[in-house]
Amino acid sequence: MAFLSHAVTSSLLGRRALSTSSLPTSPAPEQLAGTAPAHRCYIFLSTLQPPSAYPAKYTTPVQRKLLLATAPWGGAVNFAWSASQSVHPHHPLAEEDAQTYHLTAFSSARGKLEIEGVSLANVEDVGKALRAHVEPPASDTPSKSPSNDIHLYVCTHGARDCRCGDTGGAVARAIRAELDRRRQRRASDPSTRIKLAEVAHVGGHK
Repeated sequence: MAFLSHAVTSSLLGRRALSTSSLPTSPAPEQLAGTAPAHRCYIFLSTLQPPSAYPAKYTTPVQRKLLLATAPWGGAVNFAWSASQSVHPHHPLAEEDAQTYHLTAFSSARGKLEIEGVSLANVEDVGKALRAHVEPPASDTPSKSPSNDIHLYVCTHGARDCRCGDTGGAVARAIRAELDRRRQRRASDPSTRIKLAEVAHVGGHK
């Protein structure tokens, strides 16, 4: 536990300069491996290929520019894939500068936000929309009915961390099989609310 000695307290009261080296502090707790860094908004760019096909360090011009625009206020940008998710039709794999994405973002303040057609040409405007999405709505703003969907994202980025490729892939397959089993048994099963997707590495690996 951090504390202030009597001498340090006197220095503070006297408004004298104080070196932080004189303050004993506890070491920061180690981040749990496999957990996403703290964020105010988590942003997914939909891709044509699953994370199992991503290189070890996957990045694109749009992702980098969007991260620069959102990281200062707590945005995190990642890639996601699902057989049922929306992917922008103009997404040439060999022309990264020309790629256009479907974006899905989540914030605790306003829930889910979807933006179509995210490209290098409009990243700044998209960043502004995302920045507004992390702020609580004004009291006089009409509230939207929250979605009942449950979104599950599983890291299957094996080239970045083999455990994600092996264990993450097995987890995604098991969930997908169970969802299919329940939905085949009953079309109105509550599991239809669950949306499963696979994502690139979220950080925290060893």
